Amino acid sequence: MRLKTKETKRTTDSLKHMDIRWLRLQGYLVPGTLIYLPLTKKGESMSCVGLRVEENRVILGNLLNSIRIFWIRCNYGGKRPWFICPGYNGRSCGRRVAILYCNGLYFRCRHCFDLTYQSRNESRFDRSLRKARKVRTRLGASRDLFEPIIAKPKGMHWETFETLDMEARMTTIRAFNFQFAAIEEKQKEKEKKTFLEIKKWLDEHGLDETALKIKLPL
Repeated sequence: MRLKTKETKRTTDSLKHMDIRWLRLQGYLVPGTLIYLPLTKKGESMSCVGLRVEENRVILGNLLNSIRIFWIRCNYGGKRPWFICPGYNGRSCGRRVAILYCNGLYFRCRHCFDLTYQSRNESRFDRSLRKARKVRTRLGASRDLFEPIIAKPKGMHWETFETLDMEARMTTIRAFNFQFAAIEEKQKEKEKKTFLEIKKWLDEHGLDETALKIKLPL
């Protein structure tokens, strides 16, 4: 059973995005660079946009997306680049961000587009389930929580393996506990609804609980 969550905001996964850390890693943040940049969504390449790099700014597609770049010196040498979000819908922003999202026309930060992270829309069960599967993946095990973790991955220290193995077990137990609690809560709500319907029927027929062989828990 999978718990349903009420999403009140779009998530960052729902839009294509561009990461300045990836641009730097690829060597694209050099003035004069002119390329077609692949945009990703949920880890998959979705489309391309023209990217022109100038001194301390990038232009994406057209002048509507002229984004300043700010470089910060790191404590142990080197510099780290950040986008400076220009704002959206007449509101200035100025946030230093590593990722910009595309709503089809503009590239802006998640705050300007009022985006949230997918993890914030997860139930406690979903969150524990994701963490358990993440640990199991590190251990080279199946994502199925009912499958045993058989062997230590090659090259992993035994101490690390034992720590991760215990973490996988604990997060799995936590996920099951949240699931059982949700099932129990749902069952209580269903029973309460049934008892209210019975009480309504008794009231409509001028009867009370003494007509029943059980006492309504209301």
